Amino acid sequence: MGNQGTVLHFDGQRFRRLESGTKNDLRGISGSGPDNIYAVGAEGTVIHFDGQRWKTIPTEENRDLTALWTSGQNDLWVVPFTFSTNG
Repeated sequence: MGNQGTVLHFDGQRFRRLESGTKNDLRGISGSGPDNIYAVGAEGTVIHFDGQRWKTIPTEENRDLTALWTSGQNDLWVVPFTFSTNG
């Protein structure tokens, strides 16, 4: 999903590519409406779509983020990827 920041939007008729503002791979996407969509990915990438454009949200995380959930513009939960060699 989202290799090198690729984001495609389906408008009911066709897919079109949107400029995401990142070249990092994206791993998860969630939103509470067409003007409140978040995506997360490699190296702690978090981006937000406000209905017009994607904007990078700075984080202090440098691990890959793989999943997220949001219920509103100020309520976002993300999950980092962790690799374990145990068992």
